[in-house]
Amino acid sequence: MAEQGDMNMRDRVLTWLPYALPVLGGFLGMVWVQVNRADQLNPVVAVVLGVVAGRLLAGLILRLVPAR
Repeated sequence: MAEQGDMNMRDRVLTWLPYALPVLGGFLGMVWVQVNRADQLNPVVAVVLGVVAGRLLAGLILRLVPAR
């Protein structure tokens, strides 16, 4: 059984990736709404689309990284 201190950098990145990319996607969606103002666009839609895109990207990266 490996101790917690034995995690290498690859495992640490793969651990926080599913959390960080949706947050980053939501943030980028919010920035996009602030930069490209449109009266007909609901800001919540852009943030949710950013979160979903971030989650899909995280899932894709985790599938492409070979397991040990």
